[in-house]
Amino acid sequence: ACILKENGICDGYLSLGSSSLYIFSVNSISIRHPRRTAELSEIIKIKDSSLKNVNISTSGDYERYYEIDNTRYCHIIDGTTGVPTQTGIISATVIGDDGVFLDALSTTLMLLNYNPNDHENSELIQYIKSLKQENLKYFICYGNEEKILLTNYDTDKYTLLDDSYIIKNI
Repeated sequence: ACILKENGICDGYLSLGSSSLYIFSVNSISIRHPRRTAELSEIIKIKDSSLKNVNISTSGDYERYYEIDNTRYCHIIDGTTGVPTQTGIISATVIGDDGVFLDALSTTLMLLNYNPNDHENSELIQYIKSLKQENLKYFICYGNEEKILLTNYDTDKYTLLDDSYIIKNI
């Protein structure tokens, strides 16, 4: 990113692989829908003029997976069991300053359990609160019985494009 800035490139974003971006400056960015297969299908459109010099990382169960008997097994392995994660979290997007940390964090969030009936005491919510980093912004899609979008992003700065999801604040 520093080399690009030194050469006068100050707007846009830099893709750092399939899951991470460095954003120089954009007025809006979209997050891909974790269950729609169309190339440009979006679940969230963020319109935020403060998206400058930040990193964004997404992990999910929708690019690298296989299915057996209608069960999806993704590439994210639970280190305690040795099997692909089955928490119900289908994608986790994190926006913040440290790209390396965000990449690890988005994968970690995929491994944590979420209970919509006990939101505050869920492992996922407790972990996020333990981080105590106010500058991190989250978009986490939970997709078991009910579809839930967990976020702490300002509601006036994004649009949820799939009305089958319920929004719950972190």
